Amino acid sequence: MAAAGTREFEEDTCLMPPQGVLSDPERSTASPTAMPQVKHPTSVRDALDVTLDVRIVLGGTRISLADVRRLEIGSILLLDRGVSEPVDVLANQNLVARGELFVLDGRYCVKISETIQGPTPPANKGTQAVPDSQQA
Repeated sequence: MAAAGTREFEEDTCLMPPQGVLSDPERSTASPTAMPQVKHPTSVRDALDVTLDVRIVLGGTRISLADVRRLEIGSILLLDRGVSEPVDVLANQNLVARGELFVLDGRYCVKISETIQGPTPPANKGTQAVPDSQQA
């Protein structure tokens, strides 16, 4: 049974060392010709059906643990981005695009305005929290 937030995979699709093969080749008794073949995708097309976890990041902030413990209903956190700034689009925690947030039929949507090539961390411009004394 898989833990919460994880998925179980079929044994023939996992990329794992063949049974009986040790990580230390000097201690291995299996001959190279006796190793079973690991199933690999035959083309890029096979990988296109893989689902990714996509998240939209409006912004962030950094606060102390003490401030986290003081959070209550009505507390306000000031994010590091303005309303007109683009949001980050993350696929499996990797920045892949940026876009404009809008509402359509009562649901949030993102219109992609920039695509990102290669590994790039999400934008982080320095953050701050609104002290309790400044909250309305």
